[in-house]
Amino acid sequence: MNGDLVFALVIVAGTVLIVAFGFKNEIREERREMRNRDEKYVETLAEIPGLYDNTIRILATVPRPRPICMSNEAKWVGGFVVLVPLSVLAFAAYDQLRSPTPGITFAGLLQFFGLLVFLMGAVLWVAPYIRHERLVINGDMAIAKIISVGYSRAGWWVYYQFETPSGEKIRKKNITFEIGLAAGMRMPVFYNQENPRNAVALCTSFYDVVLPQNRPKS
Repeated sequence: MNGDLVFALVIVAGTVLIVAFGFKNEIREERREMRNRDEKYVETLAEIPGLYDNTIRILATVPRPRPICMSNEAKWVGGFVVLVPLSVLAFAAYDQLRSPTPGITFAGLLQFFGLLVFLMGAVLWVAPYIRHERLVINGDMAIAKIISVGYSRAGWWVYYQFETPSGEKIRKKNITFEIGLAAGMRMPVFYNQENPRNAVALCTSFYDVVLPQNRPKS
């Protein structure tokens, strides 16, 4: 990285920070107005039948610790964590065979592949896998209302709100692989009683609860 590029990056980062701090109050006020609009919208949003209505009724009868199994969400993310670095490795190996670059070996490419899988797996798979397990097995359950559903470059996302017994309202937005969701539907959410913002909706979790009718008969 040459000096001109470093200087340009410093200028860009400095400009972003100046703009962010300069408009801090305006941004905070705009967020407050958005929250107020959201609250009015959620209050008037009519509930509609959804995918999880029957699951909610059954989950209410399942005691903790809840039996769980890996969800399709976890399988998709796990596949992504392996396939993307593997594709990079295959492309780099093919390019190296066609036009060898001095100092680059196949062993070095394998090391890079292993490091990439480790980093992506730790961030995208292992961390949520561990956190979701605790919440789904022993977390408190609340019923969330879906505020909106949309699509971005990262995939489908769901924006929802749930309320704790103390009256605290929590809003979260997460990527989901569940199709058929719509504003107004209800869905189960598992959260940490001491820190309700530490929560995961069933449709975004790396785990599913094994319902009584789906358990193997002994």
